[in-house]
Order: sequence, then structure tokens, then C-alpha cells
Amino acid sequence: MTQHLEGMDSELGSLACAQVQLPEALAALLFRHDPIQICYQTNPDEYQPEAVHILARLSACDNAGDVCRVVYEELVRSFGMEAVGSIEEYDQMASEAWELWKRFGGGR
Repeated sequence: MTQHLEGMDSELGSLACAQVQLPEALAALLFRHDPIQICYQTNPDEYQPEAVHILARLSACDNAGDVCRVVYEELVRSFGMEAVGSIEEYDQMASEAWELWKRFGGGR
């Protein structure tokens, strides 16, 4: 019984760690790509709100194409269509975001 509880504690700890790391990892991905060109390599948390909004929608995604649509929609919501440009510009970033999502236990 103790061993089972220890296993559950470890699993819950891993889940909690992933819940903290995934938003940070996605914000870092957005920062690295800097699609709106607002970071100037000095504001690593500039895309934190967008990362949170994107993460809230990733569970409905089945592939990188779905993630691309979500990323695009959230950036348009935050910055406007003119600043965001075309959806095709987000393919690479969306693929990386999808891989992050899967690595942290998301995806189906």
C-alpha cells in the first residue's frame, strides 16, 4: 500500500511539474520565434499571456495544423491581423508547439 501511495505521489509530482514547465516552455518558444517582433531579445515573458491562452486550447488539437490555427487565432486576438500576417508563417512554430505538447503528456 505504501509503495502504491509513493507511486501516486511521484506521478502527481510529475504532473504538477509539467503544468508549470509547459507554459514556460511555450512562452519560450514564442519568444524565440518572436512572430510579432516585440521582444527585442530582452523580454522573455512578453508572450506569456498568449502562451496561457494557447495552452487552454491545445487539448482540442489533433495535429500541428490544428495548433497552427490556434496559435494564429490567439495572436490575432492579441495583436490584430495586420501585425500577425499570414497563417502560413506559423507552420514551423506550430510544429514545435505540438511536439512540446506531446512531450509534456498532451495530445491523443
